[in-house]
Amino acid sequence: MRRRDILKAGAALSALPNLPLHAQAGSEWKPAVFTAGQAETVAALAEAIIPRTDTPGAREAQVHRYIDLLLRDGPARERERFLAGLRWFEEYVLKTFGKAFPELTAEEQTRALTPLAEAKLTAGAEPGQQFFRTMKALTSRIYYNTAIGFRELNKGGVPKTWACPHPEKYAGGG
Repeated sequence: MRRRDILKAGAALSALPNLPLHAQAGSEWKPAVFTAGQAETVAALAEAIIPRTDTPGAREAQVHRYIDLLLRDGPARERERFLAGLRWFEEYVLKTFGKAFPELTAEEQTRALTPLAEAKLTAGAEPGQQFFRTMKALTSRIYYNTAIGFRELNKGGVPKTWACPHPEKYAGGG
């Protein structure tokens, strides 16, 4: 995805906190676009980008489910571009480490992602670098549009100078 495509997708994400995905946490979720393996790779990759610390990470915020939904409802061209980048990424990790990304240790995941983030791979790696940039942008944008991300973003409280005068309406308080 190009930057303007990510911004367009971001406009669609403004409704995400109202989606019932968290209500489905105990139910059996089936991806609409991803295979089960791809969904697990995207979940693990999102968690590597925003890991669980003293607050929930991207997996708990179900970022991978939102990405699947966004790809399902978005333009076919962007869906195919994302899936092609995901296939490139999965092949790169398998060739480099001999196992799938979700099976890697946290240290190995970092070693797999660092060259993509620093654009230090050889020729032919552009699809992977573009995919990783897109994945980072989607992960952060989606995460901070969920109730979990909103609470993390505002865990110190919303500054009184711009806070809503009705904090009981928002999970993050104010």
